[in-house]
Amino acid sequence: MARTSTKPNNVRIFEEAREAIIRLETLSRVLTRPELESLEILFDKHATALIAKSLQEAERGGVCAYCQNPLMEETYRVYITPSARKEAKKLPRPVREAVLDASRLLEKDPFAGERLTGSLHMLYSFHFSSGQSQYRIAYTLDHPRQLVIVHLVHSRENFYAKVKRLFH
Repeated sequence: MARTSTKPNNVRIFEEAREAIIRLETLSRVLTRPELESLEILFDKHATALIAKSLQEAERGGVCAYCQNPLMEETYRVYITPSARKEAKKLPRPVREAVLDASRLLEKDPFAGERLTGSLHMLYSFHFSSGQSQYRIAYTLDHPRQLVIVHLVHSRENFYAKVKRLFH
Protein backbone atom coordinates (compact mmCIF):
# COMPACT_ATOMS: atom_id res chain seq x y z
CA MET A 1 0.00 0.00 0.00
CA ALA A 2 1.47 3.37 -1.04
CA ARG A 3 1.96 5.99 1.60
CA THR A 4 0.11 9.25 0.89
CA SER A 5 1.61 12.65 1.51
CA THR A 6 0.41 14.53 4.56
CA LYS A 7 2.04 17.87 3.76
CA PRO A 8 -1.15 20.00 3.62
CA ASN A 9 -2.29 18.52 6.93
CA ASN A 10 1.09 19.10 8.56
CA VAL A 11 0.98 22.69 7.37
CA ARG A 12 -2.49 23.09 8.88
CA ILE A 13 -1.29 21.66 12.21
CA PHE A 14 1.65 24.04 12.33
CA GLU A 15 -0.61 26.94 11.33
CA GLU A 16 -2.87 26.12 14.28
CA ALA A 17 0.17 25.95 16.55
CA ARG A 18 1.26 29.36 15.25
CA GLU A 19 -2.15 30.83 16.09
CA ALA A 20 -1.93 29.35 19.60
CA ILE A 21 1.48 31.00 20.04
CA ILE A 22 0.01 34.35 18.97
CA ARG A 23 -2.70 33.90 21.63
CA LEU A 24 0.01 33.09 24.19
CA GLU A 25 1.90 36.27 23.24
CA THR A 26 -1.30 38.27 23.78
CA LEU A 27 -1.71 36.72 27.24
CA SER A 28 1.92 37.46 28.11
CA ARG A 29 1.12 41.16 28.44
CA VAL A 30 -1.16 40.61 31.44
CA LEU A 31 0.56 37.71 33.25
CA THR A 32 3.29 37.94 35.85
CA ARG A 33 6.71 36.48 35.04
CA PRO A 34 6.24 33.26 37.10
CA GLU A 35 2.75 32.72 35.61
CA LEU A 36 4.13 33.22 32.13
CA GLU A 37 7.00 30.76 32.67
CA SER A 38 4.59 28.11 34.01
CA LEU A 39 2.22 28.65 31.10
CA GLU A 40 5.06 28.40 28.56
CA ILE A 41 6.27 25.11 30.04
CA LEU A 42 2.74 23.67 29.99
CA PHE A 43 2.13 25.02 26.51
CA ASP A 44 5.36 23.53 25.14
CA LYS A 45 4.57 20.08 26.55
CA HIS A 46 0.93 20.21 25.42
CA ALA A 47 1.67 21.56 21.92
CA THR A 48 4.42 19.02 21.33
CA ALA A 49 2.13 16.17 22.39
CA LEU A 50 -0.73 17.43 20.19
CA ILE A 51 1.49 17.86 17.14
CA ALA A 52 2.97 14.38 17.57
CA LYS A 53 -0.50 12.85 18.04
CA SER A 54 -1.89 14.75 15.02
CA LEU A 55 0.96 13.58 12.79
CA GLN A 56 0.27 9.98 13.84
CA GLU A 57 -3.46 10.46 13.19
CA ALA A 58 -2.71 11.99 9.78
CA GLU A 59 -0.91 8.80 8.83
CA ARG A 60 -4.11 6.87 9.58
CA GLY A 61 -6.53 9.49 8.19
CA GLY A 62 -7.84 10.43 11.67
CA VAL A 63 -8.68 13.79 13.21
CA CYS A 64 -6.45 16.62 14.42
CA ALA A 65 -5.80 16.41 18.17
CA TYR A 66 -5.96 20.21 18.42
CA CYS A 67 -9.06 21.17 16.42
CA GLN A 68 -10.77 17.80 15.79
CA ASN A 69 -10.89 18.43 12.01
CA PRO A 70 -10.43 15.44 9.68
CA LEU A 71 -6.83 14.97 8.54
CA MET A 72 -7.31 13.40 5.14
CA GLU A 73 -6.19 14.78 1.83
CA GLU A 74 -8.82 17.38 1.07
CA THR A 75 -9.26 19.81 -1.75
CA TYR A 76 -10.69 23.20 -1.10
CA ARG A 77 -13.07 25.07 -3.39
CA VAL A 78 -12.31 28.60 -4.51
CA TYR A 79 -14.99 31.24 -4.02
CA ILE A 80 -14.38 34.62 -5.65
CA THR A 81 -16.24 37.47 -3.97
CA PRO A 82 -18.27 39.80 -6.22
CA SER A 83 -15.82 42.68 -5.65
CA ALA A 84 -12.85 40.45 -6.57
CA ARG A 85 -14.71 39.23 -9.66
CA LYS A 86 -15.35 42.86 -10.68
CA GLU A 87 -11.63 43.71 -10.27
CA ALA A 88 -10.56 40.56 -12.15
CA LYS A 89 -12.75 41.48 -15.13
CA LYS A 90 -10.60 44.60 -15.57
CA LEU A 91 -7.47 42.48 -16.03
CA PRO A 92 -6.21 41.40 -19.48
CA ARG A 93 -7.29 37.95 -20.69
CA PRO A 94 -3.86 36.25 -20.19
CA VAL A 95 -3.83 37.46 -16.59
CA ARG A 96 -7.36 36.13 -15.99
CA GLU A 97 -6.19 32.76 -17.32
CA ALA A 98 -3.21 32.89 -14.93
CA VAL A 99 -5.67 33.63 -12.10
CA LEU A 100 -7.58 30.45 -13.00
CA ASP A 101 -4.32 28.46 -12.90
CA ALA A 102 -3.48 30.02 -9.53
CA SER A 103 -6.93 29.18 -8.16
CA ARG A 104 -6.48 25.54 -9.17
CA LEU A 105 -3.22 25.52 -7.25
CA LEU A 106 -4.93 27.07 -4.20
CA GLU A 107 -7.63 24.38 -4.34
CA LYS A 108 -4.92 21.75 -3.92
CA ASP A 109 -2.73 23.69 -1.46
CA PRO A 110 -4.60 26.53 0.25
CA PHE A 111 -1.47 27.39 2.25
CA ALA A 112 0.56 28.15 -0.89
CA GLY A 113 0.29 31.88 -0.25
CA GLU A 114 2.12 33.74 2.47
CA ARG A 115 0.26 34.72 5.63
CA LEU A 116 0.13 38.48 6.07
CA THR A 117 0.98 40.14 9.36
CA GLY A 118 -0.28 43.02 11.45
CA SER A 119 -3.81 44.24 10.89
CA LEU A 120 -4.11 41.94 7.85
CA HIS A 121 -3.11 38.76 9.74
CA MET A 122 -6.29 36.96 8.67
CA LEU A 123 -5.32 37.17 4.98
CA TYR A 124 -3.00 35.22 2.73
CA SER A 125 -1.30 36.65 -0.35
CA PHE A 126 -0.54 34.41 -3.33
CA HIS A 127 2.04 35.77 -5.77
CA PHE A 128 2.12 34.95 -9.47
CA SER A 129 3.38 36.42 -12.73
CA SER A 130 1.83 36.92 -16.12
CA GLY A 131 4.12 38.16 -18.84
CA GLN A 132 6.48 40.70 -17.27
CA SER A 133 4.07 41.76 -14.51
CA GLN A 134 3.66 40.58 -10.93
CA TYR A 135 0.19 39.97 -9.48
CA ARG A 136 -1.26 39.11 -6.09
CA ILE A 137 -4.35 37.29 -4.86
CA ALA A 138 -5.60 38.22 -1.38
CA TYR A 139 -7.62 35.42 0.21
CA THR A 140 -8.86 33.95 3.46
CA LEU A 141 -9.51 30.33 4.40
CA ASP A 142 -12.75 28.90 5.72
CA HIS A 143 -11.61 25.53 7.07
CA PRO A 144 -15.02 24.14 8.14
CA ARG A 145 -16.43 24.72 4.63
CA GLN A 146 -13.10 24.00 2.91
CA LEU A 147 -13.21 27.29 1.02
CA VAL A 148 -10.51 29.58 -0.30
CA ILE A 149 -12.27 32.96 -0.39
CA VAL A 150 -10.64 35.34 -2.86
CA HIS A 151 -11.12 39.00 -1.88
CA LEU A 152 -8.86 40.78 -4.37
CA VAL A 153 -6.88 40.06 -7.52
CA HIS A 154 -4.61 42.93 -8.49
CA SER A 155 -1.18 43.86 -9.80
CA ARG A 156 1.59 44.10 -7.23
CA GLU A 157 1.62 47.87 -7.53
CA ASN A 158 -0.60 49.39 -4.81
CA PHE A 159 -1.90 45.91 -3.92
CA TYR A 160 -1.42 46.23 -0.17
CA ALA A 161 -2.89 49.74 -0.06
CA LYS A 162 -5.95 48.42 -1.88
CA VAL A 163 -6.23 45.44 0.51
CA LYS A 164 -6.04 47.78 3.50
CA ARG A 165 -8.87 49.87 2.05
CA LEU A 166 -10.97 46.73 1.68
CA PHE A 167 -10.46 45.57 5.26
CA HIS A 168 -10.38 48.83 7.23
